[in-house]
Amino acid sequence: MLNISNELQPWTQKVYKFDCSFIHLSNSHNYLTEASFMALSETQKENIINQLNNYHSASLNMNSSMEEIIPHLPNIMEKTYCKL
Repeated sequence: MLNISNELQPWTQKVYKFDCSFIHLSNSHNYLTEASFMALSETQKENIINQLNNYHSASLNMNSSMEEIIPHLPNIMEKTYCKL
């Protein structure tokens, strides 16, 4: 399904990869007290940070925490919803 959607709208693969990076955080249920984001691979962190910085006006770096990411989540969901 991802391949077909990517042929129709190239941005879908980026959104999919971005969302999958957050799914991996589900192993740690308490994002605010656990360093779940830091436990991701460098590639996963880079994908999330680049997406947030480039498309959601964030100013994050490889040492950013979930506390810095959480305020951007409503904007991400709104933009994704509008594109779908």
